[in-house]
Amino acid sequence: MRKTPRIFLPASQFTEAGVSLRKRDVHYLRTVLRLRENQLFAAMDGEGRAWLCELSDKPVCLRKDDFKAVPTLPPRLTLGVALCKGSRFESTIEKLAELGVSELVPLMTERTERKAPSESKFKRWEEIATVSSAVAYRLLPMKVSPICELETFLEREHPKVFYCHPGGAAAADCFSTRNEELVVLIGPEGGFSPSEEQMLARNGRPVDLGPLNLRVETAATVSAALALNLCPKECRA
Repeated sequence: MRKTPRIFLPASQFTEAGVSLRKRDVHYLRTVLRLRENQLFAAMDGEGRAWLCELSDKPVCLRKDDFKAVPTLPPRLTLGVALCKGSRFESTIEKLAELGVSELVPLMTERTERKAPSESKFKRWEEIATVSSAVAYRLLPMKVSPICELETFLEREHPKVFYCHPGGAAAADCFSTRNEELVVLIGPEGGFSPSEEQMLARNGRPVDLGPLNLRVETAATVSAALALNLCPKECRA
């Protein structure tokens, strides 16, 4: 059975009767998703509204029914991830959005190897997060926050903070308790610097992902999967 194609649209494109489409939306539905006239697709506004609509050449694609998308998975998970080179960070965004992470904060650390991205690159990151969230049937897309220095991030008020570090507590011990919100931080390839480790120790708890040395994108994916799936069942009630 073919799954319902999905797209996030600005709330301003939703009307009482259905949704209006921009040229880029039509291109995505017809060319990328290969929808034909009168086929159904799910339109979501990223604010909790999800409709099943019928594709047409008319100004408004009519609403046929509500669409049941997946709400935000508990706990609300924020991942702070050190920037990495090339397309690897884009792959990280894609996987975290599909897993159900609520917010991704790109981090600049002392050992970060790449420069801050351009405005166009950041917009691409946001687009990857939106498309990947739609693919995963998410009701709300993953938010990609502006790049932040690690020290600045730690100065903000956060719920429970964990940072991935060899020799830390087992993931099962950290993530299996009931938490409404979690923050998990992933360092660069060379790890956090000694001064950063001191800052992190004052603000959070180290968590060990195992004996193997993991790349940034692997550590981010593993920690997100563990944090979202080790939480007690009653959290998902």
